[in-house]
Parts: sequence; structure tokens; C-alpha cells
Amino acid sequence: MGAQHMFISVGVFTPEKTITGIGHLTQAVNPPLDMSVNISGTYTYMCVMPKNCHIQLLLTGTPIVKTPPYGGIGPVLEPVISMVIVLTEDWKSGGANIKYLNEAGQWVELTNVPVKQVPCETIS
Repeated sequence: MGAQHMFISVGVFTPEKTITGIGHLTQAVNPPLDMSVNISGTYTYMCVMPKNCHIQLLLTGTPIVKTPPYGGIGPVLEPVISMVIVLTEDWKSGGANIKYLNEAGQWVELTNVPVKQVPCETIS
């Protein structure tokens, strides 16, 4: 309780090994942490020995900016979240190192964060 919570919802494009989606980082503190980001990145399979494979995701998050219709491409945004996630071969669990930029402009690092897959049908 009281720790940061990161929820990401992503799609995986296997031909190019890319990942895109959205993320939401929260924490019940005062002032509360409430950051929504666009997620993008890549993944790769890491096999160090036969039958010992993992999946590494390298993801970054940029602020969500709403542009008006026909507003053009929009600004170039610097990442405010960086994640390295190592998953089991079935994509269902693993661990992460997460770095995010706080309101004071300082990077906060979270290490060995447990990761688990949430089935789509349970998301509401």
C-alpha cells in the first residue's frame, strides 16, 4: 500500500517486434502521482541456454497531448518514463526497472518491480 502502481495496456506488432500503447502511473501520496503516457518500444527474445528464454521489453513513455483536428504533427516530446521489463517466455509475469520524471524534474527509479499479465476480459 502506498507504493507506485504502473498499469500498461499495449499491442504487440510481431513482424517488427514493436510495442505501442498507453500507460498510467499512480501513487496515493500527497500530492498524488497521476501520470498518463503514450508507450512505445521494442522487444527481443533472450535465450541464454536451451529452455531458458525470456522476453526483454525496452519501453518509453511520453506525455499524452491532445491536438486539435487538423492540428498537424504536434510537438516532439521527451520521454517522462523509461522501462526495462523482463518477462517469462509466455509473457505472463516477470520484473521491471522503471524510471519516471517527477514534478520537480528529478528521475525516480524503481527496481525489481513485479510484473503480471492481467487477462483482457477482467479489465473494466
